Amino acid sequence: MINVRFHESEYEEVFVQELNDAGWEYTPGCELSDRLITDAIYEPDLRNYLKSRYGDKNLTELDYDQIIANLRNTGETTDYLTARAVHKLVCHAGYDYHPLDGSQPFKVYYLDFDAKDVAKANIFRCINQFEMLEGEENRRPDVVLMINGIPLCVIELKNPADPEATISNAWEQICIRYRRDIPSMMKYASLTVISDGSNTRMGSQFTPEEYYYA
Repeated sequence: MINVRFHESEYEEVFVQELNDAGWEYTPGCELSDRLITDAIYEPDLRNYLKSRYGDKNLTELDYDQIIANLRNTGETTDYLTARAVHKLVCHAGYDYHPLDGSQPFKVYYLDFDAKDVAKANIFRCINQFEMLEGEENRRPDVVLMINGIPLCVIELKNPADPEATISNAWEQICIRYRRDIPSMMKYASLTVISDGSNTRMGSQFTPEEYYYA
């Protein structure tokens, strides 16, 4: 009898390949040398998106710094209210930006839902093993889906061949450990996904496990 071993990293590769085939640009986390591991936002993508969309406003680099800082600094009194405020800002409301040169204020949107070609108007990036350091905690979510540099979806995978690595373990990793240890990243995650190969479910970081949607 042949003993066939299947590693979680192999499942991760297959999962990432499916996303890449669907149009997500794939970048290994170890290749993001132009980011600080304390920063949840991948700023090069966000800055490039903003310059592409608002390049006609004659904004300076300081203006773009202000717009990015507004997103970073959005927060409320609890993790839940903070995540809700960030989701509203990014996915719905946008905000009124007043350029530093005193010119006409305009509405800034961090995602472009209205473009004729949404795939070209936004930057869709899939990153595996995205290292995040907050305080003394260092975490590496298996897969992070970013749109315009904002980590909107966190995916945790478990080895389909390991009976001890269950989908419940994946839920605990996201909804207990990541929520507790890297809240400055998780505040952006409107969606979380857990999978063990045969079962794949989605919910939010605040969703009880029994309510994760199959």
